[in-house]
Amino acid sequence: MLKIIYYFARAIPFPLSAVPVSSLSSLPCVGHESRRGLKRILILGATGSIGTSACDVVRTHPSDFCIAGLAVRSNRERAEALGREFGAPVFCGEDAAERAVAETDADLVLVSTVGLSGLAPTLAAIEKGIDVALATKEVMVAAGELVCARAEAKGLRLRACPTAWALRQPMRRACSP
Repeated sequence: MLKIIYYFARAIPFPLSAVPVSSLSSLPCVGHESRRGLKRILILGATGSIGTSACDVVRTHPSDFCIAGLAVRSNRERAEALGREFGAPVFCGEDAAERAVAETDADLVLVSTVGLSGLAPTLAAIEKGIDVALATKEVMVAAGELVCARAEAKGLRLRACPTAWALRQPMRRACSP
């Protein structure tokens, strides 16, 4: 049975990189040789509270994580500022989340969109073979059986991330047994 892992005071267990933190601040995540080994995070709903918290975690742990892409429905100006800061592509508009999943090479997709707008990109990420962290309950309420079945068939893990507070916890703690 697929395990849905809750983040209360836990986080994603990723290996530490041997790259010095001081050399990472200006390097883009996507395709940069010096950043190999970092966990590449695609943030859907990047300017909301959970997306913003995820960016804070990446700022705090730049030797562990990088942002592979940012997607927003609106608030383009703020998203573009984050894109410049992290050297990440920005996707804006109604179909931004789905385009971001299709066009970005990520290890984890954080779905922090509003309501059911996260369902299609969640299924697309699973189909692409990318682990998903859900910060929207509507996806599981509306299509939980489908999402879990597809993730299980692909051998992927779904993670639940119910609050911005949960993301702010130290990301080096293990989130699964």
